[in-house]
Amino acid sequence: MYQYLKQYLTVEEKVIYFNSPFSKKMEFEKIKFIKKVTGEYILVSDNTELGIDTAMIDPESIIYLNMMLKSLNVIF
Repeated sequence: MYQYLKQYLTVEEKVIYFNSPFSKKMEFEKIKFIKKVTGEYILVSDNTELGIDTAMIDPESIIYLNMMLKSLNVIF
């Protein structure tokens, strides 16, 4: 419920993180590859996986997120 009332995801210059009481974050430079599964992106680093539910993101923001993820030059 919290994520419906607040912004779900924040993308900054070097970090992506969830806005939740138990926020997860991942630095872009640590992302090794991105799995694209039905309605979800899973960002994978050496130690962590971060799942992003695209249904929770505004359609205009998904365009920005896709551009940002493609610019990382990791396996998509």
